[in-house]
Amino acid sequence: MTENGEKRTVQVTESSLPSVGDAREGLRVTVRGPVDGTEATLTLDVAAVRVGDNAITVTAGGTDGDEDDSVRSAVQLGTQRLQDVLAGKSPAASPSQFD
Repeated sequence: MTENGEKRTVQVTESSLPSVGDAREGLRVTVRGPVDGTEATLTLDVAAVRVGDNAITVTAGGTDGDEDDSVRSAVQLGTQRLQDVLAGKSPAASPSQFD
């Protein structure tokens, strides 16, 4: 309930992630309700991946609700980048799918 008495519906669901790192968890948070009198939906994808004692987190969201591919790609690339750094390698200054 907002300060104006407007109701919001919040839903949290598990999302699948690529099988990378030692452990991983993905969540999708969806918030629905009126914003300035207009119905709106905000979707936020959150992912965490553990590699040994280290971890990365990735968040992406917006009103489109279609960030799944971006999050999956960022998880895959980010995990590889973390593994490279932990192995003593210097990752490229600008990560890409071609590193």
